[in-house]
Amino acid sequence: MRFVFIPLFILLASFPSLANMKLKLTPEITLTLSQPNTIAHSLSSLLIRYDDGTMMHEHIDPERAFAPAINLTGIAPLFFRSLFEPETMQTLPDWLSALAKEQHAALGITLPVDNFLCGDVHVYHFFSKSYNTGHLFMISSNSVQRIEVTKDADLYQNLVNQLRTHHANCKRKT
Repeated sequence: MRFVFIPLFILLASFPSLANMKLKLTPEITLTLSQPNTIAHSLSSLLIRYDDGTMMHEHIDPERAFAPAINLTGIAPLFFRSLFEPETMQTLPDWLSALAKEQHAALGITLPVDNFLCGDVHVYHFFSKSYNTGHLFMISSNSVQRIEVTKDADLYQNLVNQLRTHHANCKRKT
């Protein structure tokens, strides 16, 4: 019996589709991801490749987001919120509003964008069919995180659903 169990255990333990991994975004927010084909990491980004698409997570560094010309230190959350809230964009200085409009267009954002609060994190998300890319922006009072899912609408929707359903403190913003 032991000779059958040990090889079976080794086979099951090494089977990649049975393993899940956790991606902790904040102390309160953790996503469960299926086992990827490849994971790569850089200074502020994590790239996760699957058979059907790619997921990239990044903490947006306000000093480097538009380096070397623009430093968003102290205003990054306001700037990124303005991409989704026209009333916020109107409060920005002209030069920063112009940059926000440029980024808004480059990302293919069509308003209104679905959004909700998860604790103190405001989540904005949209899927661009023309680019076949989904975006989730998680904006708190002092940081901005972005998840981009390319070529996999199901993975994108799974991430949105996890954020909404697995965190009881998430509430839809009206």
